[in-house]
Amino acid sequence: RKYINIDTKFRDDYQLYEPNSIANFNVTLPERITEVKNMIVCNAEIPMSFYNISPELGNNYFKIINTATSASVMVEIPSGNYDGTGLANTINASIQAKALPFRNLSFSIANNHSVFSVSTGSLKVEFDVNADGSLDKFNFKRKLGWLLGFRNISYTVSFATSITSENFADLTGLRY
Repeated sequence: RKYINIDTKFRDDYQLYEPNSIANFNVTLPERITEVKNMIVCNAEIPMSFYNISPELGNNYFKIINTATSASVMVEIPSGNYDGTGLANTINASIQAKALPFRNLSFSIANNHSVFSVSTGSLKVEFDVNADGSLDKFNFKRKLGWLLGFRNISYTVSFATSITSENFADLTGLRY
């Protein structure tokens, strides 16, 4: 029985930067190993090298609908590793870039719960959409709304009211 430790910082092409070299590399073992009958990976340590919010995960957008006119806009969040404050600031900045009445919507995280409120009018927030705004109810648990703690696919927010997520905002990213 032999134990081999493979550390990517000792790979052969460590000094060369190529876009695919992070995941595709060669390691030269110091001695030849023969008659291998089986191999088992005992441990793998994967660094946080991916974003918790990104288009690849399909969780960086939601839709706002004006309930009076049925006009809608998509709110897109740039890829990144967000904590609650950073995500709230980014969502609000993305909303403020939209035309009225959509920018009447604001977002915050209070006591680890997500909150949407409206300063005037009535807006609907939909989380069960894909990047182009079409219905995507089958991947709802991977969407931004789920990460923010919302368990319904859409919510209507009216003047002087707010909606609070049913569950805690969980921005830890993928667990496995």
